[in-house]
Amino acid sequence: MNAPTPKPALTVALIQDQVAEYYRVKVAEIRAHRRARKAARPRQVAMYLAATLLPARSFPWLGREFGRDRTTVAYAVTRVARLMDHDSDLAREVDLLRTRLLAMSAPDALRELAGAVAEDFAAALRHAVMAAAESDPAGFLHRAGAVFATQPTEETPPCAS
Repeated sequence: MNAPTPKPALTVALIQDQVAEYYRVKVAEIRAHRRARKAARPRQVAMYLAATLLPARSFPWLGREFGRDRTTVAYAVTRVARLMDHDSDLAREVDLLRTRLLAMSAPDALRELAGAVAEDFAAALRHAVMAAAESDPAGFLHRAGAVFATQPTEETPPCAS
């Protein structure tokens, strides 16, 4: 029996390659300093995917990988995210590319992404708890005490409110 072929690690080069293939442009066009319209959208999508799938990488580092600076990466990420809210075709394209890249890449990429999502969720939860505590301290303590005092039973699942 043959050993399974190891999956490639998720890298900026892999993201650039897959985006270029999907949009039928050359990787060199995505990395080029020119602002050719043909490559602008694929470049922005590739930057968005790199920033979201490789959360441990900084915008300056990603900018160097694309031959750009950090502000260009930040603009691309913001622009694609905003466009996806209004353009369902673009949202589907990005989703398809993300799924393809995650399926191609090593499990480490999924663990890194899951860790980043968990950290973001924990930070958002801390922020929400702190905001609730600051806006109504007495009510917050009362509700928090009620939550921790209630023991789940067989009739009440732990997640029920």
